[in-house]
Amino acid sequence: MRLDPAFLRESEDEFMRDDRFRIAMAALSRRSLSSVSYNPTERLGEWMTKEVECEPEMRDQHSTGTCWLQAACALMDAFALKKGIEVNFSATHLSYFDKLEKSNVFLQRVPRSSREEWHLYNQDGPLTDGGTWGMFIFLVRKYGLVPMKAYPRTYQAMYTSQINKCIRHTLRNGKFAEIATDRIMSEVHNALARAYTPPPRTVRLTLEENGIDWKGTPTELFDWLAPDDLTHYILLTHAPDRPMHKWYASMTSNDASNDVQDPFFTVSMETLQ
Repeated sequence: MRLDPAFLRESEDEFMRDDRFRIAMAALSRRSLSSVSYNPTERLGEWMTKEVECEPEMRDQHSTGTCWLQAACALMDAFALKKGIEVNFSATHLSYFDKLEKSNVFLQRVPRSSREEWHLYNQDGPLTDGGTWGMFIFLVRKYGLVPMKAYPRTYQAMYTSQINKCIRHTLRNGKFAEIATDRIMSEVHNALARAYTPPPRTVRLTLEENGIDWKGTPTELFDWLAPDDLTHYILLTHAPDRPMHKWYASMTSNDASNDVQDPFFTVSMETLQ
């Protein structure tokens, strides 16, 4: 299945016309999934979360694995500042689409070995918060950037273990039952839209808050701000268990059209320093 932005927008419009969806979205924006879905007649499992106190101006990934998105968005903040624009970009916006794309990859991927099959179907294989530079580039080129104020973090975006667990359950059950990919993806999309709220489609920067008066789409904002060579970076890593100066590729991907999305090159610690 190809996740076309126009199709996603149409689906989100349909979601918003459902009163039940809007009620669930409002409840999930400020409360955990387990508390909102609590049924006093049943004993439900509990998830552990830990709140972290943080200064307002600092980036806080809370109880998530989105450090790569936070760091990449901070880099984009710096590029904007070079143009005299003060803005904090939303990692939640990219995380929303990252989960959609990873779900689509899982449903389309055919394991090539028993080890890969174990990785996909056990533990967190279908969906994690983690990612890399190449995965960030794929997201921003396709979905662009929006300010954090235009798409703030909901509770589910700060504490992702519950929504991730629900999506993994949907993906595994759907694939094992051989349910149509479009139907499974519609369920995942609906769940994410409830938990995160549908992302904005236009971006507005103001002279008072950002130092510039600008309006456009998220992708237009990325194209305008990003340096020309941003997509030409490569990943360097030091891996003592692997030979030096070799290319490797991770099986983790959020791009269903690219099996080798994010190759990395092994170098010595001296080179990294």
